[in-house]
Amino acid sequence: MFAEITDKERCIHPITFSSLGFGDDIPYNTLQAMKKIIIDSAKNYAVIKFARQIVKDVPAKNGIGEVTKIYNFVRDKSRYVKDPYKQELIQTPLVAIDRIIHGEQFEGDCDDMTVLILSLLKAIGYPVKIISTSYDAGKNLSHVYGRVLIQTKLGSKWVVVEPIKLGVPLGWEAPNKTSIVEVNI
Repeated sequence: MFAEITDKERCIHPITFSSLGFGDDIPYNTLQAMKKIIIDSAKNYAVIKFARQIVKDVPAKNGIGEVTKIYNFVRDKSRYVKDPYKQELIQTPLVAIDRIIHGEQFEGDCDDMTVLILSLLKAIGYPVKIISTSYDAGKNLSHVYGRVLIQTKLGSKWVVVEPIKLGVPLGWEAPNKTSIVEVNI
């Protein structure tokens, strides 16, 4: 179903893991690293081609249909796994695409899945942003997910894309946030 990633495409944006170190700066370093990876990945032809293959059966100009198709694809082809103890790693979308093309399930945490889904959406023309939250007062940011801007006949709407929570529809957002940071891309 999906075409292989060629060596030439791999060289444009190498498959890498980025270590972001330790300490209280990790959440903010992570957000900036994620932003850069999403911007770069959305211009990578392998990512563009993969996103187009996912939505090829959706009627043209059906924004909610395309976003839903990519959301369901990432949610269904991914499995949540924590990063190594006391480390923050970010996998590029090409890591996920390579695993999926080879019939494997992509494994990563919330930042990996958010980078993947926002890169795919941005690669086919959707404005996106990263959302980072905390659910405990006084604690550092502890979770990340995305939002995508969908144009409808009634106007534009930012819709939550939260691919790590199985069984929830596009637009679902966890309640009880104590803080939130938005990063426009």
